[in-house]
Amino acid sequence: MNIEEKIKKIKVGQNKIDKIDNKKRALESKCYTLPQCAPHNIYCNDNCYIDSEIRRLQRLISFLHKELCELQDTWSYKIMGNSDAFGYWTEFFSIVGRYKTPREQNAQVSSIKPFPPDQAELIKEIIDNRCYNELTQYISKQNSRLAFFVLGAFLMNVGAKMSEDLREKILHYSSWKYEENQLSFQTIIDIEERKKHLFDFRKKVKNYKNGVKVKFGVITSSNGDPTFHLPIDYRIKKL
Repeated sequence: MNIEEKIKKIKVGQNKIDKIDNKKRALESKCYTLPQCAPHNIYCNDNCYIDSEIRRLQRLISFLHKELCELQDTWSYKIMGNSDAFGYWTEFFSIVGRYKTPREQNAQVSSIKPFPPDQAELIKEIIDNRCYNELTQYISKQNSRLAFFVLGAFLMNVGAKMSEDLREKILHYSSWKYEENQLSFQTIIDIEERKKHLFDFRKKVKNYKNGVKVKFGVITSSNGDPTFHLPIDYRIKKL
C-alpha cells in the first residue's frame, strides 16, 4: 500500500470515527433531559437503551482508533515517530534524486543513513537551486499537516533554505490548538510527551537560519517506544 492509498484509508477511518463520535455526543446530551430509573441507571420510555448505546459507540470508537494506529504504525509522538512521516521523507529524497545530473547520480554512495555525510551538501545545493518549488508544491497537495512538518525537518537537517512563507505555514499547522483534543483516550503522560516534542520542533523552526544545519532526531520503529500510541489526526481542517 503506497502512502496515497494509506492516507485515503486513514481519512475514511477518521471520518467514520467523527460521525460515530457526533452520534455519541448527541445521545449524551439527550441523556441529561431524561429521567433515570433508580437503582439501575436505565433510562425510561423509548430511550431506555441510550446508556448502553453510548457505551457501544465508545467501544466502536476505541476499536477504530486501534485500527488506525496499526495502519499509521505510530511508535512515538516525535515528529518522525510514525510510518507516514517516513513515507514523506522517502518521497522528498525521490524528488531530490530526480534533479541530480548523470555525473551526480553515478557518484552517489549508497548509505542507510538519512543524510549520508558525503551527500548532505549536494542535497542542500539541489534543494536550494533546483527543486525547492516542487517540494513545496508536493506538500501543498497532501492535505496533511505532517507533510509540512517532515519537509521542515528535511530542510533543517541539511541546512537548506526555508522561505518565510513555509516557516509560517509550519508554525501555523503545528499549533497546539490542532492537537489539544487529539489524545483524549490516552493519559496525561502521553499528552505531555506529545506537547514536549511538538513544542521542541516549533522552537527549532522559529529559530532556524538558512544554511545552518539543525540536528533533528530521526527514530525508527525498532528503537522507538514499543508501547501503544494513538495516531495523530494530521488532516488540514478549519478550527
